[in-house]
Amino acid sequence: MDVQKALDIIEKWNFFYGQRAGRELWGDKPTDVQNQDIEDFKRDLDYIRQFMEELQQYRQVGTVEECRTDRKRSTPIPVMINGGVYKCPSCGTGRSVKHRYNFCPKCGQAIDWSKMREGEV
Repeated sequence: MDVQKALDIIEKWNFFYGQRAGRELWGDKPTDVQNQDIEDFKRDLDYIRQFMEELQQYRQVGTVEECRTDRKRSTPIPVMINGGVYKCPSCGTGRSVKHRYNFCPKCGQAIDWSKMREGEV
């Protein structure tokens, strides 16, 4: 679906709305031309309907920023361990090393245990 095409259709509808539903434009048109205009309108309406349904599916996935954040959090980050405690490298939530989650239970950050380092947490 093309955003510009959808916007062009809406602009065309706006123009016709200003023409009292296009009656002035149809006054001298033959019936077959009027029928074609109606078919074109229906086609455009279906296009906008499909466009809006597709847009709704994308919105259910999340905003671009939410997707970027999720992608960033899905990249594992090494943890620092000190005295049997580690902190999530993203949100700082402390956890016992007895509970080695692959993802932080609080923020969802992926944790890379293969590169853990001893240091100050």
